[in-house]
Amino acid sequence: MWDWIIVLLVGALCGWLASKLMGTDAQQGAAANILIGIAGALLAKFVFSDMLHWGGAQAAGSNFSFWSILWGIVGSSVVIALLKALGVLR
Repeated sequence: MWDWIIVLLVGALCGWLASKLMGTDAQQGAAANILIGIAGALLAKFVFSDMLHWGGAQAAGSNFSFWSILWGIVGSSVVIALLKALGVLR
């Protein structure tokens, strides 16, 4: 059970920081930040760790570490950029 709580908290933090970075925080609520943060962490882990084999990306979204937060923000920013390109976010 604690694993899910950590994933939600890390996802929320990553989604919120990415939305600040990408200028979409005013459009997104807490639930969107959490969902985008979790999706971003999963995307970062899949692309950067599983496909490209970059070192710290395997931690994306899984714990409260510097690398987890960093890769989660990178992945969340990519998700926000994709949502902007599709017209879902402005």
